Amino acid sequence: MPPNRPISLCEQCKATGLPILPVRYAVVPKNINPALPAWASGDRVTSVGLGDDFQYALRTLRTGYLYLFYAKNARGSKQWECYAVGEDGSLIRQADPQSAQPQSTPKLSCSRHGSANTQVHYLVIERPESCGATWIAYSEYKWSQETIKEYETNTKLRNKRMQTIQPPVMAAGAKHSHGQIADKATLETVLEYAPSTPKAPLPFNSPVAALSNEDGSYSAARLAQMSTRYPWHLRSGMADGTAKHMENRGQRTDAPKKPNKPHVLALWDAIGVAHELNGFRNDAAGWIKKYGVERRLQVDALNTYDGLKRVIQDRAQTQAEDYIRRGVEDGPLQEGMKELEEKLKYSPDDEYLRGQLEQMRALTERLKKSAPATADAFGKSAREQAWPKYQDRIDPKAVDKFRKHLKQFEGQSAAIIDRRTIPLVHWLEAPLLLDTLNDFHGQNIEDGLLFGEVIGEALFGIGSCNAGAQKIEAWVKECKATVETNLLWRVVALNQKNARTELDAALAEAKQYKDQRSLATALTWVNYTSKSLKAFADVYKKAQGVFDGNTKAASEAGSVAFGARLKHFNMRGTDKFAISVGDAVFRYFRIDKLADYASEKIIQHIFSIRAFVNPADSANLILKQAKTEGLLREQTLARLRTARAFLAAGTPEIKNAQAEALRAEWRQFRAGGSEASHSAMKDARLALVVGLIEGVNFAKLLADCKQKNDMKSWFSLVASGMAITSAMFDIGATVAKNLPSMGNASWGYQALKVWGGALSSGASFIGGGLDLRDAGMSKDSGYSLMAALYFGKGMLGLASGVMTLAVTFTYSAPFLARITGRAVVGIAVRNVGLRAGAFIGLRVLGMAVGGWITVGAFVIQVVIWYVTPDALEKWIDHSAFGKKRSTEGYKTAEAQDKALQETLKEMGFQ
Repeated sequence: MPPNRPISLCEQCKATGLPILPVRYAVVPKNINPALPAWASGDRVTSVGLGDDFQYALRTLRTGYLYLFYAKNARGSKQWECYAVGEDGSLIRQADPQSAQPQSTPKLSCSRHGSANTQVHYLVIERPESCGATWIAYSEYKWSQETIKEYETNTKLRNKRMQTIQPPVMAAGAKHSHGQIADKATLETVLEYAPSTPKAPLPFNSPVAALSNEDGSYSAARLAQMSTRYPWHLRSGMADGTAKHMENRGQRTDAPKKPNKPHVLALWDAIGVAHELNGFRNDAAGWIKKYGVERRLQVDALNTYDGLKRVIQDRAQTQAEDYIRRGVEDGPLQEGMKELEEKLKYSPDDEYLRGQLEQMRALTERLKKSAPATADAFGKSAREQAWPKYQDRIDPKAVDKFRKHLKQFEGQSAAIIDRRTIPLVHWLEAPLLLDTLNDFHGQNIEDGLLFGEVIGEALFGIGSCNAGAQKIEAWVKECKATVETNLLWRVVALNQKNARTELDAALAEAKQYKDQRSLATALTWVNYTSKSLKAFADVYKKAQGVFDGNTKAASEAGSVAFGARLKHFNMRGTDKFAISVGDAVFRYFRIDKLADYASEKIIQHIFSIRAFVNPADSANLILKQAKTEGLLREQTLARLRTARAFLAAGTPEIKNAQAEALRAEWRQFRAGGSEASHSAMKDARLALVVGLIEGVNFAKLLADCKQKNDMKSWFSLVASGMAITSAMFDIGATVAKNLPSMGNASWGYQALKVWGGALSSGASFIGGGLDLRDAGMSKDSGYSLMAALYFGKGMLGLASGVMTLAVTFTYSAPFLARITGRAVVGIAVRNVGLRAGAFIGLRVLGMAVGGWITVGAFVIQVVIWYVTPDALEKWIDHSAFGKKRSTEGYKTAEAQDKALQETLKEMGFQ
């Protein structure tokens, strides 16, 4: 009896006859089970080798369309049926192939079908006994009207693309070569029905876990992990129920004892297999990118070390060589000779001076001759000594370990990609795929665009390995768009018949010009397109119209014609195609000479038209390029060669009036000033020099504050200002002390002393505090010695401030009493000063101790200068492989790169 059905079943669900559950041939990794069952012949599929990584299996249909063509059936002869296939493999019968619409949801949900949707997991051929030969095919894309007509009228083409079935014979129980009688066991050989789910070992769009570790090690299993590009919609546990459901739909009211036998039928899906294989090989490429993202910090550091080493060595060598050359050209000997020449002007007969001058000239000539060799040797020596101090800061064991893992990863990933590309290349050459591509008609522009998308997806990225690059190169060299197997040039022609023929002629012309090395000017570019590529240009003019419509259809409003919204086409495959093969095409037709050649420009013109550039604009550009670009390249190269020759020859520094004047000023400066300068007061002079030095320091700190805008810079600025002011007070106090009307007992002198001392002490306290802060930061950064030195210097700075105050109090007690108006305060301050003096012995001893503290602090500062690493050493210390990376090392590649840029600026490399 037929199964109990809801009252409102549609015609598709009510139909009885020959139930057929269509599945597709698919490719999966070797660890996925079940594999292809023995009952499926795999004709035209299994003959394409997959290597050791993959195997064939059966899966339910994916999003697309299912077409049936009946030589005859109960409705008449030459009848078409079309089903829209959902992502979950559900089948919805369409009114006719032309008006077929894709399923709008990934999983069909319909109240008429029940919760399991079992009725739409298979189709039913009504009255199979009335059917003749029938052809069935699955396609991801909707067939155009031209394609349907071609398959209807061209028996040879139809037999190659569609699988033939005999419904009466199958209904009677005969097994098809690609099929089997439907029962639980048969259905469970299809992956979605299998008891053990394949979803875990072959996931779809699963979260990407971490691949690698900080030392460069990685998960080999994860690198080998693959994912499917087609979603899983599992039917686990449904095999038995589905088989029984199909049996019920096969019941015949006219012959209850001879029910129609339900079948499972495996269908060809060549495009799906090719795209899946491309996805599997690009899974490994994706893991390579993942490794690069995760280990960017380390990889960037390694690359930077190599680059820094070259730059530092080159600069050291250049500076050393320049030092030798400058010494010969403008050193002490030249100055000595000039001095002798000046003396000889006044004593031209002085033989001694003349002899000295001749000796110095002879020595200069010998030095000039030996300068290149000396400079070269000195430069090489400087080069060898430039990098070791930086190299010592890199952890060699960590670097070696990472390089070992990185090399292992690169080797294994490259091997996986190359190995997985080989079966993809086999499928790109497979007759079944070539026959399937007949779905895209050669006289339908939308089919041409879809053809480009399909091939672009299949080819994407294959040029990155030997197997794929060789296949692309073979297609390029063949230069035939009319050859069915040459998918590359067929895509360029959008698979359009007339454009393919015309493109063949243009490619033959380009190849001939390449062999002859003909210049671009040899071609007549005016009206070239209308003469040689008219059909080709017309194809892309039509494609531009489709592209514009595609853009509108993709918009929120969409594009509407006659009240119906236009279909949105996915154009991304075209871009993938150009990315994958463009370089190989241009490289083959390129001639490595400065001029522009005809072969290059023909290809440029073809690909410009393909990029929707107006053919006339493309031709005009080529005309301009042919006339001017070669000359411009020659001029550019000549300038570069001149520049290299200028640098390589060690050309002396260009001398001009401004440079000579500056050198003269420096010579006068070194010669010394007048005798009057030595009569300045010693104390005032020293204080003034300190003030001037602090003035320079103040200016630099002000600029630093504006640039860095941090606490240390601003506090240093305050301390420097206080030191400058204190120096000015000391100058005034020295003058006041020696004036007859004042002396050291005067309030004016004491006021200058107290304010100078207070400011000096304040500067010492700020300096000491900053040094203690630097001590803490140095410790946190892993520099223990510097931390200890900064701590010692900071404590001395604080002690210096205390001593300065103590000495200041001994000078200024009367003044403090006056300004406070309270003698007791002055006495107290004097007592404090006296007690401080008593503690150190005497005031003089206190000043001496203060002086020694200053000397000690200066000595420590000199040591700090010596042991403080430069900016580049600090960067290397905290980079990915620096020996101090565990203390405030860079955590991200961005932070490491930002610090590097700042370091390069500080070191003068930028």
